[in-house]
Amino acid sequence: MKRDKKKLDQIWPVPAHWVTHIYSESGKFLGYEIKKNTSAAKPIPVKPSDMIYFPLPNPADPLTTISPLQTQATAVSVDEAIQTAQFRAFKNGIFPGVLLRVGKFEGAYGMPGELPLLDAHQRRDLVAAVQALYGGVLNYGDPLILDALIEGVEKLTHAPQEMDFMESGESVKKRIFQAFGVNPILTGQTDGANRAQAAVADGIFAASVINPMGDMIGQVITAWVANYSQDSQDLMFWVEPARPNDDELKLKEWLGGMSNLVVTPDEYRKNVLQLPAMTEEDKKQMKELMALRVMGKPNAGGSTGSGSSPK
Repeated sequence: MKRDKKKLDQIWPVPAHWVTHIYSESGKFLGYEIKKNTSAAKPIPVKPSDMIYFPLPNPADPLTTISPLQTQATAVSVDEAIQTAQFRAFKNGIFPGVLLRVGKFEGAYGMPGELPLLDAHQRRDLVAAVQALYGGVLNYGDPLILDALIEGVEKLTHAPQEMDFMESGESVKKRIFQAFGVNPILTGQTDGANRAQAAVADGIFAASVINPMGDMIGQVITAWVANYSQDSQDLMFWVEPARPNDDELKLKEWLGGMSNLVVTPDEYRKNVLQLPAMTEEDKKQMKELMALRVMGKPNAGGSTGSGSSPK
């Protein structure tokens, strides 16, 4: 909390790892200091009464606190190691497609000779010749002729090594997401997802993560304000509960309100159709159309159909 010259209280959110507890030599708690780890600026001292602490209780010990990221420290380290291994595999890896074995020199008395030592130009010419004859999609599946120049061809490319991390990487991601109560669909992952799953994921996230956190924030600030100022003991801080953003559910609620006559047509037009309120002329025409429909002319007033517009 920070006070300016006009005596207005301001609440500033500060990351927990920027805050350091300050104690005296005797162990007495004196207050806090705020400083970004990578900043060269001097720490900002904060009095204990000016700091609001939002705790997440530790399920194993309700008297202590713990963060979701702390519970998944091992999983985060494993994920970082996997990404580092994938990066180094691509940076340091060598991925030739096939291995060409050059024919040996002809030896004396029918004995096999020595392998020739090709220079850089000869290697490039040999690779270019093989690619010109057998490279590309049009030559897919064509036979490869071996002669005295090329003694053998062996497939050298295998499955990329980073594929070994796919299953373990997926399990690590799930553990981290579950610790924060986040469904992958909420982060934009649409593989194998549908509208119903997205609606359920949104509802669970609101009910199990956002709303409990909002309740905790409201209770902590309410208690802090009551202790901070005796004139504000009747003040309550309240966070409006989050609701799933489900268009179909919202439309059903509005239609239910219309059918039970607890919602006016103008409210429906404004909040659902984003239309202005009806004028007196609109209401008059609406009554005439409803009367015609009651008389058995459901298409009355339309551009097509047997009904005719009222005059």
